[in-house]
Amino acid sequence: MNKLKTSTAIILTLTALCLGSQLIAGQLDQEPAPVPVPVVAVPIPEPEQIHVEGIFLRDIDDVAIADLAQNLHDVKDIAIIGNFGDVGLINLSPNLPNNLNSLQLNVNHFGIQGLTALAQNLPRLIALTQLQLSVDNIDDDGAAILAPNLPLSLNIFGITHNNIGDAGLEALSDRIAQMDNLKILILNNNQISDHGASYLADHLPNSLEHLYLARTNIGRDGLVALGGKLFLLPNIRLVNLINAQFNDEDKAAFNATIQGKLVETMAGVWSRPQAD
Repeated sequence: MNKLKTSTAIILTLTALCLGSQLIAGQLDQEPAPVPVPVVAVPIPEPEQIHVEGIFLRDIDDVAIADLAQNLHDVKDIAIIGNFGDVGLINLSPNLPNNLNSLQLNVNHFGIQGLTALAQNLPRLIALTQLQLSVDNIDDDGAAILAPNLPLSLNIFGITHNNIGDAGLEALSDRIAQMDNLKILILNNNQISDHGASYLADHLPNSLEHLYLARTNIGRDGLVALGGKLFLLPNIRLVNLINAQFNDEDKAAFNATIQGKLVETMAGVWSRPQAD
């Protein structure tokens, strides 16, 4: 635990929405704002004393992860902006507490072996409501490994700043369609085109409130497909398409399909009219 002891604190009761892009580069640009909850900083305890609600750690390597993994006990929230890879993820995954509520693993370098270990352990996390995997080097193959094992209990799912294209999104979409509690879906900064957007549109759950597809390769066809589905979603309140690949005519086609259910409140961002 030497590396862990050099950290100054464990942060309890993490923010409910601590997104990868916000944590990594301070890019608040139109991604979901964090929901503040009480935060308490305490000194790092010895390993056998780790019985806290949540932990937040930075710059953790594979060796430190192996130490941490043996001492998680009843931790409810885990957020690690790390620097670990497959070895660390293989050690961490089987030791994730069954009652875990939130898991955020950002800025790592995961491969097939590590993602397979995580996927094998996700089904037992039946209380998990938030999963965020941002800047983790996840490609289509990695997404396909994770997809069928994603917990259906998720309220928030973010897999941003990765290398996921249409094939990976199709695999994820098949699972997303079964998530009756999903409210926030964040897919920013991936290699998603019209085909992937159209497939996703057909699989968005009725529970969805916020959809983030900023900085993707979605153009007119994808916009129109999304708009037709978004119009039908009863709870949708916001869609972020900042810096996607569309022009003013494409935007007009999108507006026609959503029929005023959402209105553009800033460039590339559509929200529910205030009266609703």
